[in-house]
Amino acid sequence: MKKDQQLQLENELLKLRLLAETGAVVHIDGDASPEMEHAFLQMVLSIESRSPLKMISVHSFIGEPELPALEHFKTEEHCAAAVEKLLQLLDQHSIDIVFREDLSWKEMLRFLICDLMPEPIDDIRLPQLRAVFFYDTFHPDSGLFMPN
Repeated sequence: MKKDQQLQLENELLKLRLLAETGAVVHIDGDASPEMEHAFLQMVLSIESRSPLKMISVHSFIGEPELPALEHFKTEEHCAAAVEKLLQLLDQHSIDIVFREDLSWKEMLRFLICDLMPEPIDDIRLPQLRAVFFYDTFHPDSGLFMPN
């Protein structure tokens, strides 16, 4: 049996194991190489084997830094600097944030401090594993245009 065929067979067995042990049904894009699929499945198994995972706030996950008080930020420029600083800190802890393009810096800062920091997150750190938060998940109707 060729190496690729062997790896594909192992991948199918890993998917069956995930289904049996966790109920997870895994669908991977057909463009992924067998090696990439194998690495992904191994990572998922590694995460699942650590359960039950402890949940902590994002604020705790990033080391509980002192958060700025929103009322101290009067201009968009001051807000922009604070947002950039928080985004760098989040990035250092493998957390990404996706904002809508039309948000003000002040709203981004409010979101990061008021909405994101108390949000629960799995307390797990693995190389190559990143958490992604979407502003629109927290505020799904805020970007919709509602005609009168």
